Amino acid sequence: MDNEPKIRISIISDMGDEILELPPTEALAEMKRLVDTCGKWLFVDGVHTNVNRLTVEQLNSGSEYMITNLIKGG
Repeated sequence: MDNEPKIRISIISDMGDEILELPPTEALAEMKRLVDTCGKWLFVDGVHTNVNRLTVEQLNSGSEYMITNLIKGG
């Protein structure tokens, strides 16, 4: 039985919302992939966050993680 904690990531897009629950190492890798290769933005507790400054240890803090499409202003 796997007792490793899961990190919940909300992925918000125009194609629908998705919730992922992954172990911390996988969660960080997926967040980096979405930001780096898909042009998404990461928000931690509602604050836009640089994914490259996030560590696996920080993921265990119980924060809320949200991935969104790039937000463009006009």
